[in-house]
Amino acid sequence: DLKLFFFAGQDFKRQRTSTVATLAVPTAAQRTSLPDCTTAVVANCSTATGRALTSLFPQSNTSTGNSFNYLSLNPLNTEEWLVRIDYNVNSNNQISGHYVHDYYTLLGAPTGLITFQRQIPGLTSSIQWTRTINAKTLNTLIGSFSGNKITETNGIAPNSQLQVKSILRSDYGLNYATLYNYSPDIPAITTTGFTALASAALNFNNYQRIYAAKDDFSRIIGNHTLKIGAYAWRGRKNQTSVPSINGTFGFTSIQNMLMGNFSTYQEEIGRAHV
Repeated sequence: DLKLFFFAGQDFKRQRTSTVATLAVPTAAQRTSLPDCTTAVVANCSTATGRALTSLFPQSNTSTGNSFNYLSLNPLNTEEWLVRIDYNVNSNNQISGHYVHDYYTLLGAPTGLITFQRQIPGLTSSIQWTRTINAKTLNTLIGSFSGNKITETNGIAPNSQLQVKSILRSDYGLNYATLYNYSPDIPAITTTGFTALASAALNFNNYQRIYAAKDDFSRIIGNHTLKIGAYAWRGRKNQTSVPSINGTFGFTSIQNMLMGNFSTYQEEIGRAHV
């Protein structure tokens, strides 16, 4: 008699898609609407910091001069492995098990100034022992382990689709003092009348594991079936929650941005765990 049965499979996929997105950006005239403070002694003039912040907006590539069209990239790499085994020890005992491991990699924050690689490896596995004690008694014991890990702190890079060449403030001449000096990266910016520029210097990591055990006991007693079982489960999840360590500016107009007059500024420190 055949005692061992097995199956193995592998899936491999590379998917490249994109969507057209549009940003509302300052026109060339708005970017130069105020004189340079270093050459003009006037109340309203543009500072070096203000001009550097304004330069984080991509230059318009449309005929209207106030919008920027680009492709928001959505690459996805997928890999998956599967193994299944069934083994008949004898007529009263059967053991089976399976193992599935997959790995997803995609682009995080494709519409932000800073992108990253979102990596999601995951697995599920179990082993089962079925024992026929006699013609009226059956017991099934199952143990399983599953979990995943989400990593969003690798492959941090400037978003070239938005004409971003560097994620460092110093490369734009942004040398202003920060509250905590925790990140050297460019800030996020919201400006009334324009698309918000998202910028996350660091994103979260997630780690999750689940362990489970189950036992089912069945006994036929006359015209009745008695079933007794037990189930134990343990799960754990660790996840970081990263605040705005590189800062977020809020401006009410492009002129205030050029002058460096922000209405709000938010910056936090550290990495929290939940």
